[in-house]
Amino acid sequence: MNVALGVALGAATVTQPDFSADFVSEIYYKNGVSDFESCFSFSRGSNATFDQFDSGLTHVDNDTIRQFDCGIILENSAVNHVRNSEDLTTSSWPLVNMSVINVGTIMGYNFYRIENVSSGKSFVGDQNASVLFSAGDRVSCSIVFRQNVESVLGTRLRLQVIGTIEASVYADVDLATADIIATGGGVIGEPILEEIAVGTYRLSLWTEASSEGYAYLRATLLDAIGHPQVGGHKADIAAPQISESFSSYIPTSGTAQTRNADELKIFLSPNVYDVMITYSDLSTAQYFDEPIDENGWTVPLDDERLCVRSITCTRV
Repeated sequence: MNVALGVALGAATVTQPDFSADFVSEIYYKNGVSDFESCFSFSRGSNATFDQFDSGLTHVDNDTIRQFDCGIILENSAVNHVRNSEDLTTSSWPLVNMSVINVGTIMGYNFYRIENVSSGKSFVGDQNASVLFSAGDRVSCSIVFRQNVESVLGTRLRLQVIGTIEASVYADVDLATADIIATGGGVIGEPILEEIAVGTYRLSLWTEASSEGYAYLRATLLDAIGHPQVGGHKADIAAPQISESFSSYIPTSGTAQTRNADELKIFLSPNVYDVMITYSDLSTAQYFDEPIDENGWTVPLDDERLCVRSITCTRV
């Protein structure tokens, strides 16, 4: 008979979990020290990517779990509606007062240098990949950029969600400092700026469709006071994405692509358990009185917290 152990701490007793998994240290406990394969099953059925700070974008096949220094990545399915995220020179990307050239692969990403060639509105936008959203749908977009490209001091890169769903929603970053310096437009969530690899950043923002309509992504170059100007304003960008939710990067070449949901199952002796999931930011989610049988227990997915640090299960 398995009995949860207790450690006496003065008058208090701390119950030790019957099962624990530390995905950072890769230490697993299930009736003694164990390994991942003895505790879990994992499936996804599609390729996926994740970012490693020292080496950049990493690709994994089908049912390979994405495990690295923050833990493991578990995501719901997502679609990148941008049809040519790997080539910004195709007709999907109509240029206005702007040039674009490929500058090669850096930290695993295929980067393109955009530069204002005349004054006025200057942008690259994937208008041909506009996707129809319903009222109330979340519309998320992201782009990757390099800091400290040889550009005029104060150059801003503006990322916009634009279309008939809502007034233009945008966030500006200063390319020299890699700081968000302005936001605006309609309904906008808190933009996210993260350094995903050495000198490489992802800017993400989202809005909510106020009515049924189309949306697409636009990148614009501005000067220090927010005006499009010529004379050395340039940026290296990569991996444009527009989706219904924040997601790891999904590469596309000619058509929208889907990454399937991750499915992680825990297998324990059949019983009722309290389960605690700890995420990379050390926040937690707790599930009480969860029955686990011979078919296992599927770890719930969280659209906002994608990286799981550890899981414990304690028999009730």
